This record gives sequence, C-alpha cells and structure tokens, in this order.
Amino acid sequence: MLFGAAVRKVKPEKLDKDTCKKIAYRVNQDAEKEAGDVQQYMTDKLRAAENLPFYPHYKLLFKLTQMAISIRKKNGLEKSLAGTSERNKGLQVNVDTWETISKNLEFGKMLKAEAERMRNEEIAVLQKKHEELKTEIGKIKDVDFVKEYFAALLEN
Repeated sequence: MLFGAAVRKVKPEKLDKDTCKKIAYRVNQDAEKEAGDVQQYMTDKLRAAENLPFYPHYKLLFKLTQMAISIRKKNGLEKSLAGTSERNKGLQVNVDTWETISKNLEFGKMLKAEAERMRNEEIAVLQKKHEELKTEIGKIKDVDFVKEYFAALLEN
C-alpha cells in the first residue's frame, strides 16, 4: 500500500481522546500555550537540516491530531445542536400554545365589548320600553277592565 493511500485512510477521531491530547500537546502546544517537546525539537534552528527529512511526518502528525480534535469538537457541537433543536421544538409548542391562549383572550375581549354594546344599546332600548309600559300600566292600574270594556255585554 502506498504511503499516501494509508494516510488518507487514517481516522484520527477514532484515536483515544486522552492519547490524542497528549500527542497534540507534544507536537503543538499545551493548554497553557507552551510549545511541546516534539515541536521544540522539530522547529529548532540548529537541527533544521537534521530534521528536514522528518518534517513532513511531523506536520502530518500535527495535522492529524488537529483534525481529530476538530472532528470531536464538531461531533460534540452537532450533538448539542440536535439537543437544542429538540428543545427549540418544545419551545415552539409552548409559543404556539401561548399564542392560541392569547387569541382566545382576544376573543374574550371581543365578547366583553359585544356585551357592553348590548348593555348600552339593546338593553337600554328594552329598559326604556319597559319603563314606558310600566307608566302606561300605572295609568290604568285602578281601571276595572271588565266593567269598562265589557259593560255592554254584562247588561243583558
């Protein structure tokens, strides 16, 4: 197998996380931004000629560890995004529920306005008519209807 083909088949994200970090710290820098021992050795100006044949391998190892860390980070972010998407769906359901409640409350306001209109217009007219009827009834309260209206029939 050719070296290039073997390199393309490497799956750096499958490397144990702690081992990957240890290698990355050595070929790059640690969390405190201190250059690792392999990086210091490979970039030493006094050893440049001596290290030149190994430099492509060093850079390859450097890039593969960076790739492993980046892929892990990407996978973690995708996982978080999936969880966030699920939470967002739940939040959207809550938003939809509250919007429905809000619309229902607006309908309640419309009913209240209609009831107020009925009180002010229709019921007021009916109350006025009721008062007029009471006045008319009051005028004829002491009248003997039978005597007054049916007197002619009763005389026989």
